[in-house]
Amino acid sequence: MKAKDVVRAAAEALRLTDARDFCDGKNTAQSGGEAKGEAEAKRLLEFFNATETDVAASAVPLIKDESVSAAGKIDIAALSENFVRALRFTDKNGCRAAFSEEAGYVRTNASAGVLRYAYLPAAKTMDDESDFKNGVPMKVFLNGVLAKYYFDKQLFEEAAVYEKEYKAAVAVAHRIASGGKMRARRWSCLLYTSPSPRDYAAS
Repeated sequence: MKAKDVVRAAAEALRLTDARDFCDGKNTAQSGGEAKGEAEAKRLLEFFNATETDVAASAVPLIKDESVSAAGKIDIAALSENFVRALRFTDKNGCRAAFSEEAGYVRTNASAGVLRYAYLPAAKTMDDESDFKNGVPMKVFLNGVLAKYYFDKQLFEEAAVYEKEYKAAVAVAHRIASGGKMRARRWSCLLYTSPSPRDYAAS
């Protein structure tokens, strides 16, 4: 799943045709829509990045195993991802080693090994892949983007609907990631029965 996939789906749901066309690479310059479409798409991308970070922070941790040279302590700033907390350190012999977190460092007596840690995703461009390779369906991110879009527009009733759907789906994702189970029918309902913005226009 690319960030663009979520952005385009949001643009389609919101009937932001210029943003949708921008995602599709269509030239809408004649109608003056190209600049507008790019601006709208980039705003939706910001909402996607915020949603991806929220999912990682509150529901489904992103985990990285990274080879490091410890030399007594590991510089968190030198790690390849946005460090949140250390989960495990394995020395070069494959044995677990003790560690402790300090300001800016993970301290250990081992000289080298593999640090397992939770991290937050970096901001994505349109063509970047999500850090969530599987296990969290695109609809979760779509609901998050739509909720943030409506909050941004101060359309609070619509925002509340999508926020409720988003939080319900995130709770399910957390439960599954934590080793719990959810009936397939219930999971499907949470992911695919969100109301369309068109429903509001008809009401």
